[in-house]
Amino acid sequence: MEIWQHDAVALAQAYQDRSLTPDRVVDALLMRIERLNPLINAFVAVAPDCREQAEESARRLQAGAARGPLEGIPVAVKDSLCVAGMTASWGSRVFADQVRDADELPIRRLRDAGAIMIGKTNTPEFAVEGYTANALYGITGNPWDPALTPGGSSGGPVSAVAAGLVPVAIGTDGGGSIRRPAAYTGLYGLKPTIGRIPRAGGLPQLLLDFEVAGPLARSVRDCRLFYSVLAGPDPADPRSRRFAGEPAGRNVDGLRILYVERFAGAPCDPTIVKSCGRAADALAELGHTCLLYTTPSP
Repeated sequence: MEIWQHDAVALAQAYQDRSLTPDRVVDALLMRIERLNPLINAFVAVAPDCREQAEESARRLQAGAARGPLEGIPVAVKDSLCVAGMTASWGSRVFADQVRDADELPIRRLRDAGAIMIGKTNTPEFAVEGYTANALYGITGNPWDPALTPGGSSGGPVSAVAAGLVPVAIGTDGGGSIRRPAAYTGLYGLKPTIGRIPRAGGLPQLLLDFEVAGPLARSVRDCRLFYSVLAGPDPADPRSRRFAGEPAGRNVDGLRILYVERFAGAPCDPTIVKSCGRAADALAELGHTCLLYTTPSP
């Protein structure tokens, strides 16, 4: 298996058995970014200190002093989230030159768990469209066919992960901005419950309580791992306090799940309808109640 094909969990295992090191992984991914990013325009900036981050991570692993479960895992960050020492342009010329002096809360949690911030990825201006393009950085293409869109507004993050430029990414979702791009590129994306992943120290949330941060990955196990790091209450985000004392990964049984097969008058590819139906059947087999609702025709 080539380095770029490893998911985050596989990388962590390779670090433990000493078959890979973070500096070697980052060097391989930077070479892949240099070669493929011009075709899809997923990354808008590579972190100037990413190699330094990787070397420090390698030393910690060698010394048995990993910071957390994400030690040495490279992460791509949507350009609407603040990373210390890099711009967070939000896809806009208005913020193009404003270098952020601190990580916002979700990024800080990833870094504290050992993750390497490898770079920033494209988003439509102010992250409010379902198509990833802006006047500052241009159009992002879908790795499966660069002439097609990866959706948005987390189009840059999903293109980076789907193309194997990075194993995982963090994006934001207010009205489908993680879920839609994940579907367009064959990835797994999670929009968590509001407050589960606290936000603070970043740009304004234009979509207010609709907007949350969440992981994008090529495997469910990676989404689970990153969610376990990102979730949990923090005093800086009042919305998160209601989850104090409640484990983020608790098991749930017997849920009632509404399954809307299609909206009235809206076309849907039969393959997608069939796939979603199989997912609903799988949930039912797990003991949940799936309520099928078909909107009436206009």
